Amino acid sequence: MNVNENIGVSGHWLFTWQDQAGNATIREVKNIVVQSGLEALAALVVGEIPQGNAIFLALGTGTTVADHADTILEEEGYRKIIASRSRFSSEIRFRFFFTVSEGNGDWSEAGVFLAGTEMPDTGHLLNRVLPPGGVSKADNQTLTVEVRISLYAA
Repeated sequence: MNVNENIGVSGHWLFTWQDQAGNATIREVKNIVVQSGLEALAALVVGEIPQGNAIFLALGTGTTVADHADTILEEEGYRKIIASRSRFSSEIRFRFFFTVSEGNGDWSEAGVFLAGTEMPDTGHLLNRVLPPGGVSKADNQTLTVEVRISLYAA
């Protein structure tokens, strides 16, 4: 009997901007789950990284194409701690919320860091994305970023 078991992983991001009048704009972007992120997920399963460690979203201005070997953002400029996390079946969901005074500016790259701190380049990079056209946030908008990581039989 030939049994071939493979596990796949994929990710995508949902960016939702809302202005003060309540108008919302949503954009969805696929990302790369990097090798350091896969290793961190494995470390979480066996307890090498405690479950309660902080998760951060980092925004940056780097423009180099995302690669599976990435371990940090190219030019990190802003970090935000996670607002909530959940699981739906075999999908992990991380949600980050930026108030009108947080994360304002033009950003070209983003990444999620497991077991990080407020300091740039800390933690294990889980995934990295360079949204087409970047992510611009103004001081009259809130921004919710939901990062979804799906595990599936391949």
